[in-house]
Amino acid sequence: MAASFSISFAIMWRQHKADEMPLPVPVAGRVSAPAPLSAALPAALPMPAEPGSAVSPRSRLAGPSVPRQVRPAPEAAPQSNSDAPALPVMLNIVKTTAYVDDGTGTGAKANKEVYEAIISNDSQQQLDISVTEMNLPTMESSEAQISLAKGNQLHFGVGRGLKLLSGDQITLRSPNYRELTQPIP
Repeated sequence: MAASFSISFAIMWRQHKADEMPLPVPVAGRVSAPAPLSAALPAALPMPAEPGSAVSPRSRLAGPSVPRQVRPAPEAAPQSNSDAPALPVMLNIVKTTAYVDDGTGTGAKANKEVYEAIISNDSQQQLDISVTEMNLPTMESSEAQISLAKGNQLHFGVGRGLKLLSGDQITLRSPNYRELTQPIP
């Protein structure tokens, strides 16, 4: 879970920094083509020249100007893809016992009854699945990423950081498939 958080944070941080970087404005009378994606931007970008003013030597050295492109805001995870095929898995929620934190803050473990999800991959390929468990009244959620080989089965729950409490809702998402949502009894 910490690894997926670190990777997600690094990607969002890099995208955030790229969004903050100002792009040069084309100078009147100059026709330019977009720079290739592999071209590095100069360390310091020139200020745009006012119409009728001389172009500074520094701006001539900066290379061709790149027109500013407006990118749409990144979308949250899609809520539902009704046109996609159903996620080829079987999901069961069962009650079991597990050694979990006893809640006293001392780090002691206790044998408690908890819910556990059992997922079976019915497809002929490996599936990468995002699991989100949400408490609907408080909107508090926990997430996990799982990878499931074709024909395999996986048991998961508190060991992967999911709470799986009675009354919560579990949602499975995988690219190219419709999400699967099921309440926890």
